[in-house]
Amino acid sequence: MKTIRVPLQVDMEEAEILDEICDNLKTSRNQAIRMMIRSEGGNPRLVETHTPAEFRHVAGKYGKAVEVARKDGRKLHFYIHPYRTRCIVLLLDPEDHLKPVRRDELQGESMLIDRILDLQGSEYDWETPEFLTLCADLGLDVNEHAPRYVPEYEWIATGLLNRQKQFPANSNHWELILDFLDLLRVDKDPDLSILNRALNRYNTLSSKEKPDIYRQAIGAAESRNLTSSLPIKTSIHFLPSWSDCIGLVTVSLWEGDKKYCDKDGWCAANNVDLMGVAAMPPMEKLSKTQTIVLNRLAEQGVTVLKTYEIEDYLRGEGAYWSWRNKNNIGRFKMPRLLRSPTTSEIVKWSLRKPATPLYDAWMRRYGRA
Repeated sequence: MKTIRVPLQVDMEEAEILDEICDNLKTSRNQAIRMMIRSEGGNPRLVETHTPAEFRHVAGKYGKAVEVARKDGRKLHFYIHPYRTRCIVLLLDPEDHLKPVRRDELQGESMLIDRILDLQGSEYDWETPEFLTLCADLGLDVNEHAPRYVPEYEWIATGLLNRQKQFPANSNHWELILDFLDLLRVDKDPDLSILNRALNRYNTLSSKEKPDIYRQAIGAAESRNLTSSLPIKTSIHFLPSWSDCIGLVTVSLWEGDKKYCDKDGWCAANNVDLMGVAAMPPMEKLSKTQTIVLNRLAEQGVTVLKTYEIEDYLRGEGAYWSWRNKNNIGRFKMPRLLRSPTTSEIVKWSLRKPATPLYDAWMRRYGRA
């Protein structure tokens, strides 16, 4: 028989597996390789192929599934089941989804099952060739599940995905990046509650842990028209004034029936009683929620004072309203800034109201003076 020489290069692990096969077969490496080639030729496994029509698609517990046959005739369900933007494939027993399928029991049952198990044991994503080929063989459309991003922000999504690969799944960066990616998707509605959660996570990082790509993701998310599936709350500090509103007041967006909310989540009927004077939160940059709430409060007549204006107000007009509405003073949280009126002032205020420019401006604005 005429033979040819075929160069073969293997790594150390593969060489150990080959030697173990040789020991079991009581033969040399060359002979063992020839035996495996002949076995594959007579009973193919590596070249086993299927057309999509050969696999039955069924409605499984987690959506569309492909039936995968075991040697004993029982069926397993194969799913593409993403976790947010992460690509995840599942191989489950349809009779008991909670019971994990044991890899050692399935290994070697068929080439298809081995391909699925090998994929699950590797690091894969939406563009991994083995994943794409497997799904094509099974007749599954990857595009039905893969995340899609706003075209102008795809470069940010790519940068985030590359950065995510630098961290283990239990890193605080991992979930933060998933939040950012969710906010850039077009196949899902962006959610304001996710942005707030992302900002909270971002603010826990040190300055060295805040790369430009995170700031760019925040800017891109804030530029979109975000709605929220959950009420978004913030606290606004109301100062003593002609209104009964005083102290920390919780104001919500997207609360109650969403059909009564404006596009920014403001529900006028829920906040119509908020009036008077409020303090701008003492922070370098307001959140999107704080910005919306303060702008809406200003639109309905609330005077919003900047940090540097608060002390002068509380030592002047605010002191009068605090004295006038004594029943509210217990709810005020800035006592150190609020001075007590002198005896002479009390006598004067009892006879005549002092200058109250903010109140007068409010009255003029609403045509009451």
